[in-house]
Amino acid sequence: MITRAALDGAVNEILVKWEEPGSGEARQWRERNLAAISFAGQIVSETIEYAGLPTICTNLT
Repeated sequence: MITRAALDGAVNEILVKWEEPGSGEARQWRERNLAAISFAGQIVSETIEYAGLPTICTNLT
């Protein structure tokens, strides 16, 4: 059984930020776990910055 105390402070939203290498444009993508937000009654967000994200993704495809 999951209790509210077990999830207290658990991240339920992630914001990923990066900068486009060619244009220098700042970009971001947000993902939320709606069930966890509903259960916690609040959004607990964490921001992650990836300097080379578009370059890495292009090289993987």
